[in-house]
Amino acid sequence: MSKNNRISAEEFVEAWQKAESIEEMADKFGTEALRLSGRAAVYRAKGVPLKKFARRGQVLDFTALAKLAKDSGPTGEYAPRKTLAAKTVKKSKKA
Repeated sequence: MSKNNRISAEEFVEAWQKAESIEEMADKFGTEALRLSGRAAVYRAKGVPLKKFARRGQVLDFTALAKLAKDSGPTGEYAPRKTLAAKTVKKSKKA
C-alpha cells in the first residue's frame, strides 16, 4: 500500500466487514495481510467492533502426535533435573 493508494477508514471498515478472509483483503488492496490485521487491531482497541477472521493455520492433534512419537521409537523422556543446593562455606573461627 503506497502513500498514493491509501485506504480511508470508512473504506477499510466496510471492506473488512464484507470480506471472507484477511487474504481477500490483502488481494483487494494489494498489501500485506499483517499490515491490515494490525490496522484492524488498532481500530478494535479504539472501540470499532470489527469481526475477527478464522485463523487459517494448521490445527495440530497433539494426542495423535504423542502417540506417533511413542510408536516411532524411543521417547525423549528425561530424568527430572536435580537442583543443586547452594553450598554453604563455613568459616573457621580463629581463637
